[in-house]
Amino acid sequence: MKKMSIYEPALCCETGLCGVNVDPELLRITTVLNNLKNKGIIIERYNLNSTPNVTFEPGCRKLDYVA
Repeated sequence: MKKMSIYEPALCCETGLCGVNVDPELLRITTVLNNLKNKGIIIERYNLNSTPNVTFEPGCRKLDYVA
């Protein structure tokens, strides 16, 4: 089974709907990840604000930001 882990910066929520301004990129990513889940791919989504310990585990490497 395929698995994808996403490590996000500190956010109040992963959907982008809870802040003052809606973040269209977070909405797009959420839609894509939900489609992947529906195809049987395991998605683990970590937010620095809610799961900081996961971000600092030895197995987590820093990735360059790609725009």
